[in-house]
Amino acid sequence: MNRRRRNTRLMLSAIFAVSISASAASAKALPFESVALTPLSSDDLLVSLAPPEVNLPAPRHVAEVRNPRVIAGSEWLSCVPFARKLSGIDLRGNAASWWAKARGFYARLTQPEAGAVMVFARTHRLHAGHVAVVKQVVSPREVRVDHANWGNDGKIYLDTPVYDVSRNNDWSLVKVWNVKLGQFGTHIYRLSGFIAE
Repeated sequence: MNRRRRNTRLMLSAIFAVSISASAASAKALPFESVALTPLSSDDLLVSLAPPEVNLPAPRHVAEVRNPRVIAGSEWLSCVPFARKLSGIDLRGNAASWWAKARGFYARLTQPEAGAVMVFARTHRLHAGHVAVVKQVVSPREVRVDHANWGNDGKIYLDTPVYDVSRNNDWSLVKVWNVKLGQFGTHIYRLSGFIAE
């Protein structure tokens, strides 16, 4: 395990420990029956980072097999603030500008890793680019991402498969899962790369 990944895991463990301690303290103060606490999953973290008015599903255990799904919150969300909160990458501006703005501040990677931000380049289809957070690396050619507003609908898309279709497996060209059709879309998107802490 490289140092960056180890540091990321240590940081997430600390966040989880603080969340569990706060939950336990709140549970003692309430007149309700106490419940057993389990370690927070990435969905739990997503719930804690999202605005309270966004209606997210009940947390699921990390080991469960997840299908791609879309969550409609009570307010419209864009990809940039969602990716910023979920990843901890503190960049501003439209999604397409993140790649250039990350230079000198964050690691810019050509291969995906869990927790990194996938940066879609600006194209005629994505006028401001797009950003998504890598949840899981499934294989050298496939990852799962969480992102918002992929369908220009302000919704949250969870566990979305993204497949590398580049000739040299360099993650420069990808296809994204179409939740409505239940298959990969036909359009090919260009990536700038991945940003990690």
